[in-house]
This record gives sequence, C-alpha cells and structure tokens, in this order.
Amino acid sequence: MAGQAVKLMLNNGDQVDCLWLDRQNTAPLLELAGRVDSRTLGRHRQDLTDRAALEHWLEGLGQGGLSVLAALDSQAGGRTAGYIYLQKGQKSSAHIGEVEAFIHPDYRDLGLGSALLRFMAEYAEGQGLMFLKVDLPAERRDLVTAYKRLGFQIKAILEDYRVDRSGQPYDVIIMIKRLAVSGNRELLYSY
Repeated sequence: MAGQAVKLMLNNGDQVDCLWLDRQNTAPLLELAGRVDSRTLGRHRQDLTDRAALEHWLEGLGQGGLSVLAALDSQAGGRTAGYIYLQKGQKSSAHIGEVEAFIHPDYRDLGLGSALLRFMAEYAEGQGLMFLKVDLPAERRDLVTAYKRLGFQIKAILEDYRVDRSGQPYDVIIMIKRLAVSGNRELLYSY
C-alpha cells in the first residue's frame, strides 16, 4: 500500500497521481500545508497550518490504522492537490473507518474529492470495514449534498459539537456509508 501510486480521473479529463503516504514520506502533505492558511482550511479537523501538530498526527501512519492518500498534480510539478485519510476504529469500533478529505481551492469542483472518497471506500471495504463515517460542519450544505451523492446518509446533527480554531462552537452533521458486507459475515442483530 504505502508508496504505491494510484491514478484518478477528474471531471475535466485530467488525471492526478495519488500516493499512499508513510512515515518516511510525508512531504506531499507538508507541501500542501505550506500553501494553505486558516481561512482556506475552514473547519477542517486536521490543522494543516500547525506543522508540529501535523507531524505528530502523521506519526500514526502505519500504526493505529491511519492511512493517508495524497493527490499530486504532475502537470504542476507534483504539487499536492488534496488528500484523504482513513482512520480505522479500535476495539468495538474496529469495523468503522472515519474519513476526511481536503482539496486545495485550486482543485475544487473537478471531482477530485469524490474520486478520492470512492477510492478510499473501496480500499476500506477491502480492509474489512463495514462503515465509513464523516463529521461535517452543518453549514457546509455543499459537502452534505456531495456525500449524499456518494451513498452517505445523515445519522445525527449535534449542536455545538466541535470548536473551531478561534474557540467558536459549531454544529456537526454525522454521516455514515454502509460498505458491502461479505456473504459470510453475520450481522449481530436484525429488526
């Protein structure tokens, strides 16, 4: 997985090269971090503007179930266009993966986020996960609509659930996508 290249097609017909990051190769994400500011970042959960926090988070690559896929624009010298991460759950949540994507503004509305999410869903399913979960700021209706198109369903709206970098609480929408369950896997309950 780590180090293996993946190609994804954008809506405009261009391709981006995607690379699984590992603890020895975090440069694409650090390069992206150097091109964003807090305004661009919005309420993204990983603070790309805090290099120390970012490096600490990336120490989890290869351990604890963290996988990060970076999208690189080879036509722009390998500049990082965005990324998606999957954090596998632990213990009683080991069948659930949490995802979050960030696309640099220069690459938005090209289908990159959707392509990354579809790819990560296939990867998660291959890892035996049954669900993908995403937390979205409630005011980002555009993201909610995009995730719905990709098969996610709203499961909860939590008021003042998170606090942004300025200390302001904001509402979060929790969405879940059920991944295909293999025929030999028995569900714990049915209604």
